[in-house]
Amino acid sequence: MAPRKLRFRFLAAGTLVSGIAVMAAVFAVQSHHERVETPPAAYADESGVWYCPMHTHVTSDHEGSCPVCGMKLVKRSEPAPSAHMDENMDDVFVTPQMQERLGLVMESVEQSDFSPAVDVAAEVVADESRAVTLSPKVEGWIERLGVSVVGQAVRAGQVLYEIYSPELQEREKGYIDLLTRRDSLLEAKSGTGGMSVGNSQPDLMLASVARERYRARTRLLAADVPASVVDDLERFRRVHDVIPVLAAHDGVVTAIGAREGAFVRPGEIVVSYADRHAAWAEIILTPDVLGRLRSGDELELHSTLNREASVKARLDPALAVMDATSRTARLRVPLAAGTTRFLPGTILEGRIRMQSRRVLTIPVDSVLRTGQGDFVIVSESENHFRQAQVHLGMESGDRVEVIDGLSPGQAVVTNGQFMLSAESSLQSSWRRFAAAERSTSRSP
Repeated sequence: MAPRKLRFRFLAAGTLVSGIAVMAAVFAVQSHHERVETPPAAYADESGVWYCPMHTHVTSDHEGSCPVCGMKLVKRSEPAPSAHMDENMDDVFVTPQMQERLGLVMESVEQSDFSPAVDVAAEVVADESRAVTLSPKVEGWIERLGVSVVGQAVRAGQVLYEIYSPELQEREKGYIDLLTRRDSLLEAKSGTGGMSVGNSQPDLMLASVARERYRARTRLLAADVPASVVDDLERFRRVHDVIPVLAAHDGVVTAIGAREGAFVRPGEIVVSYADRHAAWAEIILTPDVLGRLRSGDELELHSTLNREASVKARLDPALAVMDATSRTARLRVPLAAGTTRFLPGTILEGRIRMQSRRVLTIPVDSVLRTGQGDFVIVSESENHFRQAQVHLGMESGDRVEVIDGLSPGQAVVTNGQFMLSAESSLQSSWRRFAAAERSTSRSP
């Protein structure tokens, strides 16, 4: 029985301690509610001459401390401004002494010359007029590739790939047969073949064979058979099993669509290459930036590896092409003739320097950027400050363009605005709380 009694005593003691803790918590919450959430009646008297410098809505008719921050109330020598009485105004009253302690710095909003600069990326584009895409004109198999990777340099006359095609072999055989017939007719015309020289039949047949030979040669050349291979057919009368395809001019490989041993058909891309000389620099712009560009704005491009390799050009926004998928604009800038420092496909860094215009600007550091928009702290008369939303434009250095929300002559806080913004939010919440308390007390 002793252990059971002992457990009972411990259980009773624990219950008593828990009850005391609950009563203490309730008392503490009630005391806090009476001390903070329900201001004294004297503080609700807005006609009082004592007020809190940090919470101007807290007033009293006698000395005391602010129930919000504990600061000593200050006596007012004249009636409070009307802004203190308006609960809907989100302004903050800060005494000159407190402004000095907070280190507030203000700057006047004025119109000034503004030359914004925008950083962009650009890609070097080759001259499409000298770009070549090689596709087989007949079915066949790729025996060997003369290039291995995209970006590889090629020279005029270099073998890009070799193709084995039974169809091309038949064309070669047909061309050799025409050459044989021509030789027989020439012998007949000369009399060595048993025909008389005056007979007109060999002349007519020679003309027909000549036309057929021209068409057959053209078909071979159109199938990317090199002229040197056709000349070998005429000289040695021997069929080439594998036909090489050569580069027409110097360039850089831009695409490889097949590998060795692959079966290819007409229309399938095997190799593409472009001229080594760059012709364009293509930049991508957002609609907002494109709308602010003017004809004649300067673009400076330079390589990411060598900043000395740079080029300058003038922009013409009317030449931009919108991409409906990405909702961006692509603007091509012609590069100077002979620009060989940038190879096609190179990514460049660029900066657009817009022409100077006169607009309202403020320091970038004065802007409070939030999820609800951009705000600044505006200095009003008699040491009052309020938070104002602004619509900003482009930035240039430490300045930003103001499109809407401010007027010339106003002053914005450039240092200490974060503390004022926090105080404004705190006072706004307290005013709503005080208004709710007053409406509750007046209700029957």
